[in-house]
Amino acid sequence: MTGAVVLERYSSIEEALVVQNFLNAHGIESQIDCAYHAQNDWLIVPALGGIRLLIKPQDKPGALNEIERGKSEAKRNLEHRWGKLEPMPRPRRLLRKWSFPLLYPAPILLYLALAGLLTVLENRRKQRLKDSLS
Repeated sequence: MTGAVVLERYSSIEEALVVQNFLNAHGIESQIDCAYHAQNDWLIVPALGGIRLLIKPQDKPGALNEIERGKSEAKRNLEHRWGKLEPMPRPRRLLRKWSFPLLYPAPILLYLALAGLLTVLENRRKQRLKDSLS
């Protein structure tokens, strides 16, 4: 797609495909960039800046309007079927937040302790061998 602009960046290929098919169903041609990377090596996607959804520059305002209209329509349909949707409070995850900085040094310290212990044991063995030869 020549002269394309990035409409949005997504972190998953599934989300990008849903939006692409939604736009294609509403007559707006779009294309996914980095889809090959997302399907084969999804760990590289954040380094590439996410999965980009490309469209023609003249279609961008219409595409944004269609996406917003689709979101509000989906919300109305869900509320009609299930009642008023209230946002759930996100649980505070302090343990998850602080576990990495607290636990990260543990393997390093264990490695250093083991290396030190092995060095001491090796030096003792060498000393015993030296004492037995003399």
